[in-house]
Amino acid sequence: MRLPIAFTVASIVPGGAMSRTFPLTEGQYNHWSGLRKNPGSRNPVYIQHRISGELDVTRFITALKGCVTDHEALRLGIATTADGEPVQWVGEVPEGTDLIDCRQVESKNEEQFGRYARNVLMADLRKDWQLAEELPFRFRLLRYSESVHALLATFSHLAVDGTGRALFVRDLWRRYRELEAGNEPVVGVPVRFESVVQERLRAARERSDSSRDSFWESRAATAPPTFQAIERMGSRDGGQSCVVKRSNWREADLAALRDRSRAAGVTEFQWILAAFAAALFEFTDQDLVKISIPVDTRRWAERGVVGMFMVPLPVVLERPTEPGDLVRQVKRELLAVVAHRDLSVEAFTAIRRISRERWGAHRACGISINHLGGRQIEEELLTPSVVVQTGPYWPDFAHETDGVSLQVRCDQDETALRLVFLESVFSDAGSKEFLDILRARTHDVDVFRSKRQEESHSTSCEDDRRVESLKDYSGRSVISFDIAEIAAGLAGMPGVAAADVEVGNHRDGGTALRATVRAAVGTDIDDLRARLRAAEPDTPDLVIPGDVVVVCGPT
Repeated sequence: MRLPIAFTVASIVPGGAMSRTFPLTEGQYNHWSGLRKNPGSRNPVYIQHRISGELDVTRFITALKGCVTDHEALRLGIATTADGEPVQWVGEVPEGTDLIDCRQVESKNEEQFGRYARNVLMADLRKDWQLAEELPFRFRLLRYSESVHALLATFSHLAVDGTGRALFVRDLWRRYRELEAGNEPVVGVPVRFESVVQERLRAARERSDSSRDSFWESRAATAPPTFQAIERMGSRDGGQSCVVKRSNWREADLAALRDRSRAAGVTEFQWILAAFAAALFEFTDQDLVKISIPVDTRRWAERGVVGMFMVPLPVVLERPTEPGDLVRQVKRELLAVVAHRDLSVEAFTAIRRISRERWGAHRACGISINHLGGRQIEEELLTPSVVVQTGPYWPDFAHETDGVSLQVRCDQDETALRLVFLESVFSDAGSKEFLDILRARTHDVDVFRSKRQEESHSTSCEDDRRVESLKDYSGRSVISFDIAEIAAGLAGMPGVAAADVEVGNHRDGGTALRATVRAAVGTDIDDLRARLRAAEPDTPDLVIPGDVVVVCGPT
């Protein structure tokens, strides 16, 4: 027998206290740093379920409270200390409306109800998280009728990653199913989030890994800091709007794609990553590209822990010279990156510093690829009395990227791609061509330099620009740039009278960018030197050299 639950009425009219603190995980710290640099940015983690059937709301809320009780990450508070460092703590289990907002929605039909649910979800996704005062979740249960409900949930990405979201969904409906059968939920002994963090810190202190740190330090000194397209489609002052392209494989095309990847001895995602890299090499003069891939750093004992353990790690791929090299590189690189994935916060900071000192503060265009596992937990959503459907209330996002990003979703009957291009780097026509090349390369990823690139490269070198490249110790091109353009950009900065830029030898055997900056009259040289070294220019074409010498201007 279902117990009555009080739903607040929402009509659609036409037209905690801080307790013991502990540090953040590596994934949390990385995301926290990103939010400080880009306030107001969003990386949404959410749930939107249509629940049909006789939902027992009392039992559902009991199951939800059990999840929040057992998963400490759902009760985290996060604040910044007086020293500017973030700390977190675990709060109390909430009750009533602090746990979930239940609404009876008065709507004319389910289509109108669906629009309302989508608007509620979008409003929650737009809100900032104030984790010093509020919990890192918002749960809403909307009722259209006795047999149709909508579950909407949003999470702060500082507390929950994609794997944590999937674990929460699985746990919630397992608990509900057990309660519905009259049993106490049996979900095992929960692993406390705080204990996981403290154990990681203890292990890092007791088992420092110099080979791991050396691996990442070497990558930071040689990996390209950015991606530079042969033809930039916008100006420095261009907008940051994006173009979204989608594609998918089904039936015979999907079978052929999976047959090719199996024949090459790689996963479907690895095969697509190799094709993605092959397409990138057709749009750049660089011999190296760096692709950021989110990696779940959970250990085996932490595999069921809800929390934020995702860290974006760089995979560096070289322009291949032999057929099949890209596929082999992808296999080797992914294994190496995953093997060294336990990266401390201190190592993160050191890597950023090394990369900046070596190549300069250039962040014009980033590349990322994300693999979503699809519907692995779908079987967990089945219960005797209700059917849980994911999909009816998808929010309408305005997707953003720093350059070009690829999301790969692999389901049993479909593999879907979503590419997002920054318009200042790729025009709409350029992004369409990129997608066509990517799809073609999934049939043959052994092509590494096409006729299109040879033509574009020769055309780009016919003008009067002083195009140079920075090279690593083996002579591979890492960054291409126009020296005259960089000198003009430096000369236009406040306090600078003139600037000379040159490429010289680096102590590691490669080359480095150096600048001599002449201070304007009345400028404090030490202050100017500090500002130049700390510069994070928003203009995409301006590189701040790693080696900057500031001299006195004319008296």
